[in-house]
Amino acid sequence: MFGDPVVDEFADPLTTVTTTTTVTPGRTGKRLVNTPEHALSLWTKYEWPVGLGLGAGVFGATSREVDPDNTVSVPGFVRVDASASYS
Repeated sequence: MFGDPVVDEFADPLTTVTTTTTVTPGRTGKRLVNTPEHALSLWTKYEWPVGLGLGAGVFGATSREVDPDNTVSVPGFVRVDASASYS
């Protein structure tokens, strides 16, 4: 029943500091703050002819750095979403 449209997304952002200034020395090669190394999203929904719709999706992201020096990080996570609609 699900699978009407499927939307998927994978992100592998290049979020590494490539140059620094005298104000922020030593950060070359560090990851940017609050940016996961990888992120994945998948969403699908189904709408019946009577106007009722249901959807479900999942989003996941790898760990993220909390400080500019990359000494503290938060773990990755997976989130499950659901929706219902009527039009």
